[in-house]
Order: sequence, then structure tokens, then C-alpha cells
Amino acid sequence: MWFTQSHANQIGRVDSSGKFSSFKVPTAKSQPVGIVAGPDGAVWFTEMAVGKIGRITTTGSFNEYKIHAAKPLPNSGPYYITTGPDGALWFTQYHANQLGRMTTSGQNTNYLFSKPMTLAAGICNGPGAFLWVAESGRKRIAKIINHGGILEYQVQNGSVPQDVTEGSDGNLWFTDSGNNAIVRMRNGNTLYYTIPTAASMPIGIASGPDSALWFAESAVGKIGEMTTTGSFTEYVIPSSGSGVLSVAADSSGGLWFTEPNTNKIGRLQ
Repeated sequence: MWFTQSHANQIGRVDSSGKFSSFKVPTAKSQPVGIVAGPDGAVWFTEMAVGKIGRITTTGSFNEYKIHAAKPLPNSGPYYITTGPDGALWFTQYHANQLGRMTTSGQNTNYLFSKPMTLAAGICNGPGAFLWVAESGRKRIAKIINHGGILEYQVQNGSVPQDVTEGSDGNLWFTDSGNNAIVRMRNGNTLYYTIPTAASMPIGIASGPDSALWFAESAVGKIGEMTTTGSFTEYVIPSSGSGVLSVAADSSGGLWFTEPNTNKIGRLQ
């Protein structure tokens, strides 16, 4: 499992036995955040503080590519990243109010959201082979169509969408920290499931190998599991104050999660 180390300016790797390796990002103070397995066999990540997208091979060799290279915009804030249905890397730009696309050869294109203060966060390759984006600022979910066209869906008042994933049922699901809920979206319509623990601050979400949705409850130090019919189970993380942020499933049925406050990587079996 590969992960970013924002404060240490490193990309980390951990195996199932708990053995760690770390690789220093070439650009100092780059603040790596989002990370994804790329279509070319490498790992790709965002460098939020310096406006770059990074690439690292499994042997630790780096390449870095500037966003907005022709017209520099160093504070664009590349945030979450995913592999798109077209085989390119797509990423949100939290500060620039834009969506970015980068080919595996480093060619960058950017798409502006229609309104300011979108604060685009999570992004995934989801239902219908479209890209989907959580707009935490404008309280919307966006579907990316026609190679950069953006179709937006308004969600419930008070919502703060954080992260998105495609569920085993083929629907889009997202975490809503504003309403303390896991939300299903189907054909633009939403169904809200309130998390049992109040004020849990759900952030990262992933579809697990058991066909359930798994999510991080950042404020209360729990990993949540929810079936696609709305049945919840919650697991307390042993380390107090973990600040659990993101979750990812592996091929052997384990669920991994980051603990930024305790400097740990967790695995739930």
C-alpha cells in the first residue's frame, strides 16, 4: 500500500507485514496529498503546495510535472487524484477552482468550474464510466462529461460533500460531513443515511472487497462500514486521537487507513 506523507515531503510504502519504505519527493515542501495507482504501472500523486503532479515507479524513481506550465498558477492546490476512463490522470484543484487532466507523458489540460468557491475535493472514476467530483464549497456533486464538460447536481442543504466512490451496486456514494451522513446518488437523486455516532466527520470513502462502503470517521477515531442497504457497523481505532482521514481496500480483503495525528498506517482485517 502506497501513501503520501505531507509534512515529511515523502511517499511511503508499507507491506502486509508492516515493513515501511519512504521516498523523498524531489521538490522541497511540496506537500503531497492525493495518491493513486496509475494506468502505466506507476504511482501518481498531487503536490498541493507547489502546483505539480508527481509520478513514482515501484522502485522509487520520480518524475514531476507542472500544472499550468504555460501560464504559471503555483497556488492551484492539486488535491485528490484518480485514473480516468480515458487512461489519463484527473485531479481536483482546491484553490484554483479547476479540474485538471494529465496524460502519462505529462501533458496538462485544465477545466474551470462554472462558479467560484467550488472547493473541489474527492474525485473518482464512477458510474457510467464518468468522473465524479465532490464540491465541498458549493454543496454539489459534479459529473464530468464530454472530456471536461461539467454537469452539477445540487444536494441537500447543509451538506459538505468530501469524498466519492462507486459502490458495488453501481451507484455513486459520498461522505457528507455537514449532515454526518453517507449518501447515495442515483440519477441525480440522493438518499441520506445518518451515521450512528454523532458529529463523526466522515471524510474518505471506498468500496470494500465485501461489497460494503467503508469510510473514515475523522473526529471520533472510527472506521465505519455500511452495506448498500444502509446497515452500519463501526470499529474503534486503538490509537486515541488518530484523526483517521482516508481508507483504501487491498486485493486480499484488508482495509487500510491513514492516521495523520498519530503517524501511523492502520489495517483492518
